[in-house]
Amino acid sequence: MAGGRLSGPPGNYSELAPRMVLALKRQDVMAVKNLLEEGYRKLINAKLKHSDDARRSIAEPCVYKETALCVAIRVGQDKLEDLLNPLLHSGADPNKRSEEITATRHSVVSPLLLLCQKSPSLIYKLLEAGADIDATALKVQIPEEEGGSMLFIYRSCLYWAIDRDQASLVKMLIQYGADTSLMDDQGNRPIHHCCWESVQMDCAWEVIKGGGLISTKENTVLNDKRVSNQPSLFRTLLWQLHVEPDAQMLVKILRMLVIWGYGVHTIEAHQIVSTLHLADITMVEDPENFKSFVQWFEEKVKNPHTLKHSCCLSIRTALGSKKLRDKIYSLPLPHQLQIHLSMEDCI
Repeated sequence: MAGGRLSGPPGNYSELAPRMVLALKRQDVMAVKNLLEEGYRKLINAKLKHSDDARRSIAEPCVYKETALCVAIRVGQDKLEDLLNPLLHSGADPNKRSEEITATRHSVVSPLLLLCQKSPSLIYKLLEAGADIDATALKVQIPEEEGGSMLFIYRSCLYWAIDRDQASLVKMLIQYGADTSLMDDQGNRPIHHCCWESVQMDCAWEVIKGGGLISTKENTVLNDKRVSNQPSLFRTLLWQLHVEPDAQMLVKILRMLVIWGYGVHTIEAHQIVSTLHLADITMVEDPENFKSFVQWFEEKVKNPHTLKHSCCLSIRTALGSKKLRDKIYSLPLPHQLQIHLSMEDCI
């Protein structure tokens, strides 16, 4: 039975397992095929226990418990594809996770994530074999002194690619059907990971094109404590637009966000302030996209007297500090808002 032990040769696990590990580490494709013929095919999804040769001298040795497929992905170099083919044809499970064990950590990752890290161009092989592209790929054992439980990260390969700003891999995963709305353990979605500290423009663009936005309806739950640490993509983009030297991609993303109604359920002071900075930078660079944004902006503030007093004060302060006060009437803003911002009393 797959994953079980066979008694007696030639399918004896204790005999074949170390030979399979050695053959894989040597990238000996012929030896791997011979072992499958000798009986390892019946043990194809059994977990092999082996150490990381490169880390033996480190104070914290690392031991792996994983199938031959995971071993091949981990150690394979130029012959990785040649190693994967016979294993997958023999029924290797593309979803059986690898375990990495040290004295202080016990982590578990999916074969697909290992392959994303090693050779993304080959992920189609695992997907064709039935790999779950949305498998939550990580979980980490918490040390006993910190509670001793298993922490499930709930992040798919798409998260891994975004966090490393690998836009080409993000695009590939989405093309293969990766879920752009899948939440992680903190209640965040892939689009949020695109703008933690700064906007990863190319990744954000791919995620947005793939439908990875929170709907207008979902925006109403963003104040929930469970997801209170989520950054506002709309807010982050607006802020980034006035510090990013090349704003064309950001304007492109912002335009799509506006069209899709993302984050436009309220008007806040910093959004309008950032809009003024945005106007100063992008009017010349990308007038068509900016025009689309201004049309939305005009609609939202066509009645400026509905703006809060503190909001207007913030706008006027920003205009003064950024030496933009003289540009109020040159900016493509609603005329009533221009007058309102110029008034001595903006209540």
